[in-house]
Amino acid sequence: MVLLRIENCKKCTSLPPVGQLPSLKQLFIRGMAIVENIGVEFYGNGSSQPFRSLEALYFEDMEKWEKWSPNGEFPHLRELSIANCPKLLGKLPNHFPSLGKVVIQGCQQLVVSISNFPERCRLQIGGSEGVMRENKVVFNSLNSKSFSTISEFKSPIEGLILEGLAHVEYLNIENCEELTHLWSNDVGLLQSLPRLRYLKIGNYQKLYHLVDEAKEQPKQGMPSTHNGMEFLPKEIMYNNTCIERIEISGCDSLKHFAIGQLPPTLKRLCIQNCKSMIILLDEDDANSCNTSTSLLEFLEIWKCPSLKFLTSSVELLATLKHLDVKDCGKLVSIAKSEELPATLQHLTIWNCGQLESIAKSEELPATLQQLNIKYCRQLESIAKSFHHNSSLEKIKIWRCENLKSLPTGIHTLSHLDTIDIYNCPTLVSFPDGGLLPSNLRELTIFDNDMALPNCIHNITSLQKLTISGVSSFSEEGFPANLTSLEIVYCNITEALLEWGLHRLTSLQHLYIQGGCPNVESFPKKTLPASLATLAISCFQNLKYLSSLRDLASLQRLEIYFCKNLTSFPEDGLPPSLQKLIIEMCPLLKKHCKKDQGREWSKIAHIPCVVIDNRFVFDS
Repeated sequence: MVLLRIENCKKCTSLPPVGQLPSLKQLFIRGMAIVENIGVEFYGNGSSQPFRSLEALYFEDMEKWEKWSPNGEFPHLRELSIANCPKLLGKLPNHFPSLGKVVIQGCQQLVVSISNFPERCRLQIGGSEGVMRENKVVFNSLNSKSFSTISEFKSPIEGLILEGLAHVEYLNIENCEELTHLWSNDVGLLQSLPRLRYLKIGNYQKLYHLVDEAKEQPKQGMPSTHNGMEFLPKEIMYNNTCIERIEISGCDSLKHFAIGQLPPTLKRLCIQNCKSMIILLDEDDANSCNTSTSLLEFLEIWKCPSLKFLTSSVELLATLKHLDVKDCGKLVSIAKSEELPATLQHLTIWNCGQLESIAKSEELPATLQQLNIKYCRQLESIAKSFHHNSSLEKIKIWRCENLKSLPTGIHTLSHLDTIDIYNCPTLVSFPDGGLLPSNLRELTIFDNDMALPNCIHNITSLQKLTISGVSSFSEEGFPANLTSLEIVYCNITEALLEWGLHRLTSLQHLYIQGGCPNVESFPKKTLPASLATLAISCFQNLKYLSSLRDLASLQRLEIYFCKNLTSFPEDGLPPSLQKLIIEMCPLLKKHCKKDQGREWSKIAHIPCVVIDNRFVFDS
């Protein structure tokens, strides 16, 4: 027998002693669903020369296979393939003297050591192909311009050294837990990756250097062993002339990043989950590098819990346009000089609990277009004024419990489109007497005990207004051009209803939640005929709806948490209505039963009716 297939034996717990077959050349084992161990029984108990003629061995879809206990050699094996064996642990057998091809796919826990394979052996691991040569994996056969996931090697690789990536533009290396280095020091990176544009490195516990410097003498005072990557070498960072983007994540020992020695073509740098990083760029590197040619425009720093500063000098970020810092709990300031890059256009800072100020100077960069600050609970100051920020378009400030005031000069921002202030309890008013920009389109004041600015009715450009917790409003009310109004738990809600929402002749979307404990009938006055969406929620004492027939444009009606509401208007609902949503209104639900409830006839014409997350109509 020279060929044997063992497939889909669902009840077999072990493999037969096929190692005793003296002439067997090809062996396929597939779909052995409950086999957990392969050991001596596979080779044949007592056999002195198992698999003496075997040339090809294939394992596939062994979903519970965990342990392979090597017992003997495979002297003539030329091809080995292991696919979709996700629980296989440990290492491969260590003696394949004749092996010419190895394919390993979907074996996330298997450790693959290149010391197992002879010279010139071809490797295909997770879709990446290479050739063994002088204890290196050489990818000189690659022709594609985009080469990704050398560790789509989902299995850990020991001692991998990469060469011959002459055409690679995109390189993604992650989840290789056993890697200690990627390139040998005698291979220049310019020759190895001359076309690289995008480099992604992630999730390494043992990677201490991208280049193997074992041949060099260790510097005085430097340890001979490393627990992880502490820095990126200058040779790799500065010698590349094409790279535009670098991403590094999950390198727990990375402490430092020399921005001044980055490739001069680099535009985007992203660093995530680097637990030991304290500062991105320090004084020493600032003195040893030329930053005048830097093109860095995008910088993202996420989940670096030890980070205190991004840089010692803001001049080292002189070309930066987008800065995004999130989940850096010890961040004290952007730069030790407490300045921001003069070129900055977008600034996002989230969940940086130790940050007390954005910039100590009186103003933010004049180029700033978007300011986005969330969950900075110690933040007390943003800047003194906005007087020279004529490019600013959006301001979003959420959950900054200690923020006491906004910069002055908001009303001078001629391009400001959006102001969004959410849950800043110590912020009680707008500066400059509440003056706002004349071109403002969206305003949100949510969970803030503030008074609406008296001038709000004069902002004819305002289209969307969302308020919650607002304590008062002027007698003039709101601008007539509003298209969307959301009122959430405001003590002024009943006063607004008395004021007359019908004055808002352009209003299309109206949402009112709570703040009406005494209201039994809604609406008390006519609503705008322009309404397309009406949503009311948490009217605790609401018993019935007044006429809505004049709302000829109404397409969507939503009613939530109105436990005492029993009926719709006597004259029915507008014929234009396309969707009705009712949630947690038990009495109204009871009367809307299909073909039975007394209110059914009023809603039967509506194409889509949803009550407590269930469609009333089967269709």
